[in-house]
Amino acid sequence: MNRLFYFILFSILLISNLCSNSLDKKFDKYNKLKLQTIKTEVQVKTTPIKAHGPNYRSLPNIGAQSETRDCENCEFDYTEYGSACCDSAWEDFLITCAELEANYGWDCAGCDCPGDGTPDNCGDGNCTGNEDYYNCPEDCNAPGECDAGFVSDCADDDCCPEGWIGDGFEDCEDQAYGCDLTCYSNDGGDCGSACPDGEVECWDGSCAVSDDDCPLTCEEQGGTVCWDGSCAIGEDCPEAGCTEAGGVESWISDGYCDSSNNNSACNWDGGDCCGSTCTNNTYDCSSTTTGPCVNECLDPNANDDCCVDNSCPFTCEGQELITCWDGSCAENETECPEANCADTPCSIYLSTLTCPQIEELYGHDCSICEEEGQCPITCEDEGLITCSTTGQCVDSEDECNDCDNPDEAVEGTNNSDGYDQYYTFSVTEAGFLTLSSAGAGVDTKLYLYAACEDVDIDNYPYGDYIAYNDDWSSSQFGDCPNCDYFGESYVYIGVPVGEYVIVSSDQYNSAHAPFSWTLSFDLGVEGCTNPEAENYNPESNIDDGSCEFADGTFFITCDGGSYQSEVSWDLMNVSDNGLDDIIVLSGGAPFNGTVTLDPGDYYLNAIDSWGDGWNGNIWTIIDDESNEILSYTIEEGSEGTSGIFTVESGGCEGNGDVNGDEIINILDVLTIVNAINDGDTSTVLECGDANGDGVVNILDIVAIINWILE
Repeated sequence: MNRLFYFILFSILLISNLCSNSLDKKFDKYNKLKLQTIKTEVQVKTTPIKAHGPNYRSLPNIGAQSETRDCENCEFDYTEYGSACCDSAWEDFLITCAELEANYGWDCAGCDCPGDGTPDNCGDGNCTGNEDYYNCPEDCNAPGECDAGFVSDCADDDCCPEGWIGDGFEDCEDQAYGCDLTCYSNDGGDCGSACPDGEVECWDGSCAVSDDDCPLTCEEQGGTVCWDGSCAIGEDCPEAGCTEAGGVESWISDGYCDSSNNNSACNWDGGDCCGSTCTNNTYDCSSTTTGPCVNECLDPNANDDCCVDNSCPFTCEGQELITCWDGSCAENETECPEANCADTPCSIYLSTLTCPQIEELYGHDCSICEEEGQCPITCEDEGLITCSTTGQCVDSEDECNDCDNPDEAVEGTNNSDGYDQYYTFSVTEAGFLTLSSAGAGVDTKLYLYAACEDVDIDNYPYGDYIAYNDDWSSSQFGDCPNCDYFGESYVYIGVPVGEYVIVSSDQYNSAHAPFSWTLSFDLGVEGCTNPEAENYNPESNIDDGSCEFADGTFFITCDGGSYQSEVSWDLMNVSDNGLDDIIVLSGGAPFNGTVTLDPGDYYLNAIDSWGDGWNGNIWTIIDDESNEILSYTIEEGSEGTSGIFTVESGGCEGNGDVNGDEIINILDVLTIVNAINDGDTSTVLECGDANGDGVVNILDIVAIINWILE
């Protein structure tokens, strides 16, 4: 051994004597994950649903909209088009979900749609599902009536949680999604007082030194508060007219029970609200939503007894007549108008369905159409069977179209039988695929999948599709150049080589009318389309998954939820002083990109502008080996901060851990000494070059020894 070795050995022994305890130095920076979660709780009393889009027909303006209908289950908001949602549109206008989607272009996904059917559980004491006061008064309150635990809004007929009074939130004026509770002692004090300090606000809004100095109320004076706010003491209140009582005189005796007119001042709405007095005029007294038999009879001189046995004067039976098939009255059935097939609901389906199919699907009696010979010949009449999925006539079920037995799509025109129909299409060269039902004139859907196991068209969000479009105007896959009906569908997307499944659907076309859709394909150039990749090909327009990225490249996505315009975030780099953290990257949703990160500690600041969390959107960072580094979302509230994650260097970069055991100690020094004695320091250069001068020598040993001593 030479003198250098003995010098080094002496230094090592000296260090050992100075450090009686373990000299192990763990890499805390690299081996610990600092977890911190900052939650901000934001109390949100009512969060309105958000708008679907701009291309919809507005409802007629009839004045104030209903605010009693719960729109929470509806996915889309149509406030600017006449009513808050499809359910409130039924209450405001008596327009059903089916009519809204067919005639107004609304999407009623998630709604209860009370007008589309008779409530199933009416009478069970719970106002649920499609029940409301108009179709189930047994279970549901009338507008303006509040359940226990709720109080009336001071400005309108809204019902507000009683617990909002004095809860620290200011409910001082009527709002679109709030309440005016000032009539409850100024919202229990939440709205403050307009009186000077040291004085109290009296019941009439005046100020006084104390409550004892406030003016007496009408009741305290032994009087009665009248309809006009005046106080009658020892005399009757002024006589109120219908308008003064809150009614509308032009609505009296129109056959429509108006709750605002159901009072003595409006002569009990001219009899409209009681079965014994209602007379058909503009509206039919027998209506199951607006007639007297589904409303409260308050007139002391009338009753609803006739509603029980259908003997009211506005019914045929109440006039000692019979009700004919068309709703008209006659003395007997022989005097009723003669019905033909065109008069039956079966007639609208005969172009696409057989009479047995109509009777099975919709429950209609098609016997008249059968007698007239209007019913199409059934598959069974021809010795075939009818496919349940498409209505096709085939020899066996094996021939029925489904995902396992699809049709082959062709470039050009493809014909759908009016049901959910499956197709396959082979892409032999990368290119751009166009699917379009433009010109079909019916409400269609088009789906593109990679395989049958990805298909789930009956359940939102419809499985793992590559592309999907319901209404072309809202498509994220391009704008239809020739669609003229909002319900038509359009998809334009780049696809690599492979086998694809296409599904054409007319789920909103109850008549199952056949329609045509077109397919076109244009060649593209495969390659790496990511400009951040080392092998980026600017001529490529179809990504083939070949992109290669430099060390330190990370992939970030933020997607997967709704209301994405509310989402924003900052990726932060922890500073050396822990105070001046640096924003590395900012974004929103949807986001899909890359970032190069230097070794260090990082965390995510997340923000939701609405304050109700990220609604399913998730921020994720993945390294170049597909390892997930962090996944984060805001469950609720307006902001949040992730835990800290650490980006380590690609190698050890002179950190002194020469033998790679994640401990800096005497063994690393000996490894360097041996390399110097052997005359080959290249094997220890990466981790042993402690001073960063490009060589490994005695200076690096001294640096490592100093680290140990420190």
